[in-house]
Amino acid sequence: MKKYSTILIVLGVLMFSHATFAATTASMSPSSVNAVAGTTFTLTVNVDSASDVNDAEKIIIKYPTELVSVANIVQTNDWMALTQAGYDSLDTTNGIITKTAGFPAGFSGKKVFETITFTAKASGTGQISIDSSSVAFLESTQGTITSTPVSVTITAPVEQKVTTETTTPAKKVVSVEAPKTPEVTAPVATETVTAQALSASAIGAGTWSVRSGWFWAFIVTLVALLAVSARFYVYAKKYRKE
Repeated sequence: MKKYSTILIVLGVLMFSHATFAATTASMSPSSVNAVAGTTFTLTVNVDSASDVNDAEKIIIKYPTELVSVANIVQTNDWMALTQAGYDSLDTTNGIITKTAGFPAGFSGKKVFETITFTAKASGTGQISIDSSSVAFLESTQGTITSTPVSVTITAPVEQKVTTETTTPAKKVVSVEAPKTPEVTAPVATETVTAQALSASAIGAGTWSVRSGWFWAFIVTLVALLAVSARFYVYAKKYRKE
């Protein structure tokens, strides 16, 4: 608390001091930014007092509100932030960041003052700069801070075209066999072959030769018939006489 009060007293005195200015520079890294709308990027704010001993810094940063917005501000641990009105503010309408912090026991050379994270809003180009009204507070005087702005280029996100492929399911080919027509076998006619038909067939076919079996069968049959006929004749004649 004692150190905090000391810094406030020193700053109060220096606000009304008209001593000569010392040279302090401030820078932001990276020196240029290329971002896509919707993404974030972070700038590191550095101060360099050269050979002078600085006790505190008031850094005022301006940014294009149409391109970016402030997402987060982190003060480096080595610094003691002053949150009084006029020393710590964020004007989102005009795009102005004001941060003031003291360094206990002072410092010389280069120190990281803070980090600021921005959100890219829309495509375009612009600058983020440390305003010339920024102030470096030394032990017995105060000085201006010079710096180089950061160029910012915001591009629109690339639209990814989603191609939906419609897959037509393969048609299943069903092989249908034609019904087989049952084979109809005509019944074999069974013919009764009589002796006369056989004889006529054999005679018509020219197979009745003396050597054929059919020929002798015919002769034997004929002789038998003649014998039976003769016997019947005799018997009939005898019967008539009686």
